[in-house]
Amino acid sequence: MSGFVAFLDQAGGPADQTWLCAATGYLVFRGPDAQAVWHQGPVGLGNALLRTTVESAGERQPFSLDGQTWITADARLDSRSLLLDALRSAGREVTSSEPDVVLILHAYALWGENCLDRLHGDFAFVL
Repeated sequence: MSGFVAFLDQAGGPADQTWLCAATGYLVFRGPDAQAVWHQGPVGLGNALLRTTVESAGERQPFSLDGQTWITADARLDSRSLLLDALRSAGREVTSSEPDVVLILHAYALWGENCLDRLHGDFAFVL
């Protein structure tokens, strides 16, 4: 099981990078395969990744498709073929080897919060 943290300075100041790195580092026991942080303005995300599937071999988090919307997650998607078909039918270019976090971000880009109606599995994520 991976671990992740999210930081938001509600006063609008910059994300506390020291806290973000320390909190992510604390989760190394959850995700020994990779640790990374991302921050911009008042927002910061950290991820300690445990690779558990073939698709997660090339996974990196926090992740963004467009540099605007970022995700960090602990996710296992079931019914991937149904989700892939729906994404492709809507014009998204996705392969069956995409990590789950990439599929979640594509689903969110298409359907917004309603993407949750199309995701099946065991997951927690922050956008």
